[in-house]
Amino acid sequence: MSLGKAKAKSVLDSLEIDDPSLLVNLNEICMARGVFVREGHIDGAEARLTIGDSFSRVKAVILARPNDTYETRTRFSIAHELGHFELHKNIQATISCSERELNEWFGKQAHQEREIEANEFASELLLPERFIRPVIHAQSNPSLNLVDSLASKYQTSFIATARRLIDLTEEACALVFFKKDRILYHVPSELFRRQHYWIALGPLDMASMAYDAATKGKNGAYMSAVDAATWVDISEMKDWQRSKIEDAKILEQARFFPKLDLGISLLWIKDPKLIWN
Repeated sequence: MSLGKAKAKSVLDSLEIDDPSLLVNLNEICMARGVFVREGHIDGAEARLTIGDSFSRVKAVILARPNDTYETRTRFSIAHELGHFELHKNIQATISCSERELNEWFGKQAHQEREIEANEFASELLLPERFIRPVIHAQSNPSLNLVDSLASKYQTSFIATARRLIDLTEEACALVFFKKDRILYHVPSELFRRQHYWIALGPLDMASMAYDAATKGKNGAYMSAVDAATWVDISEMKDWQRSKIEDAKILEQARFFPKLDLGISLLWIKDPKLIWN
């Protein structure tokens, strides 16, 4: 378990949060940890943590930029800064985070690792495994509809909730992030990762649901079957693997968010013949 997730679990335990409804009051959670939250304009940042006097009741202040279009993003920003307080308050007195830091999940440099830890803290705090995993496991079919349901209940962003689905599902799933003209990257579930499938970067395949969402505004209402080779890179596969993939189907559901210039496809390898490891 990562440091960020472990710390968030510890905070939830210390506050005895045993019901999802208690997570709605995020500012009260912060205050219980000695951190005051207010919203307001910040030059060049989405949120800022300022460490105060450790001997006073208010140990730090979080200033978060309000987002009228996506209010759930403000909640994530606040949880991210609380993560910095819990994990990194002894490193620097002021921490400012731009949209780039709030979307940092992969870097290996020290400052990037701190942002990843804060993001993982926020993810676990807002969408605790103790509540989310049983819901995911109770659903026979992973889908973006489930993401919608969880995001609405927990007041979290669609993107953060979709990542949580991938983090906790036991199915062979992957999230593919894309723009209108190209694939950006993918995030695999543990089972998907073990199959060593790779989603090649490049332009969207016209046969994909992602292409329809990005170019035609056709967001999928449900998971649909597409050729596996539409997404899975077969160029480096052995012949027997390639023949299986070329003849197989996987399931896909896609959404595109014009205001963010960003799309997400959920891929699900359901066919047991394609699960090799």
